[in-house]
Amino acid sequence: MISWKRNSATQETSFRVCIHAASSGGMGVDIEVLTKALVELGHRVWVRGKAQDSALNKQLPKVATALEVARRRSSRILRRPLFDLNVHIETINEHHAHTAAMNVLMPHPEWFMPHNLVHLNAVNLLWGKARDTLDQLGHLGKPIRLVGFTSLDRGAEFSHELPSNNLCLHIAGHSHVKGTFALAAVWKRHPEWPTLTIVGDLANGGEECSRIDFSSNNIRHIRNRIQENELTQLRRVHAFHLQPSESEGFGHVVNEASSCGRVLITTDAPPMNELIPPGCGLLVQPLDSSPLNFGRRYQLAPDHLEQTIAKAFALSLEERRALGCRLRAEYLARHKLFMQNLDLALRELFTVASTDGGLRV
Repeated sequence: MISWKRNSATQETSFRVCIHAASSGGMGVDIEVLTKALVELGHRVWVRGKAQDSALNKQLPKVATALEVARRRSSRILRRPLFDLNVHIETINEHHAHTAAMNVLMPHPEWFMPHNLVHLNAVNLLWGKARDTLDQLGHLGKPIRLVGFTSLDRGAEFSHELPSNNLCLHIAGHSHVKGTFALAAVWKRHPEWPTLTIVGDLANGGEECSRIDFSSNNIRHIRNRIQENELTQLRRVHAFHLQPSESEGFGHVVNEASSCGRVLITTDAPPMNELIPPGCGLLVQPLDSSPLNFGRRYQLAPDHLEQTIAKAFALSLEERRALGCRLRAEYLARHKLFMQNLDLALRELFTVASTDGGLRV
């Protein structure tokens, strides 16, 4: 189990960091993950956006408190910024860039809209979550540092002894790019296959999602929002986690599956395949790809998806458990690396700022 406890010994200086992000879906997870990481490293965190974990949110200071209003007034008088660092996730909040000495953008190339380009001068550099960010956004003229990222440990609450069933779980959420259409279509070819549980309300996913056929007897579709403890139970009892995404900003749904130590199937394309090294899961070859803002959207090959699933079912229980163990170990190692990279990135950023005279701590 990952420890998120604050470790003041790792950071001699506590920086004031404000996270700017939307609050829904994966962005809410981004807020929660980054907040916990920064607090563990000994920094003070403010959030412009609502973290999904209400218990965590109650513990965080808010920009709009009376104390913060007083700090704003004193900041104007002393002509010092409110924060040492603004971290903008996915979209640049240009109206608040002036509130920090330094500004960093953590972009998702697939969802980085062209209108953000006019605000790039508001940020000092980019922090990449995945390696492909360096290629997709490297031409924008801003320095990029690969920091990586992590996800919540969804497998921390249960035993990682792999169940001996063939039950399959697919978490689609509200997204139309999780590979749900192809997965459901392949499942309908095989009424003899075990039950596929699909979690997600795709009613607002557009025309593509409206064409998904969930009518097969071996497809169970959970449309209503379920509590996290219910989702934890689903993750626990299903031996196979199928997440053949067509596109991901980072890939929380893939990385959270990794934390569960189950057999994972995802797409052999970035950033999904960055999370699944050889020998840790099964990959589905994409048929083609098309531009999606500054990233790519990958079209799944139904025949290869079908073959990969059949290959997974043919694995022995020992082979499945070995894959699950290696996958969880990879998740834990990647989490540790992200914490190290984030600590180093902050130190480097503020060392440069101090040298340039742009920051007083």
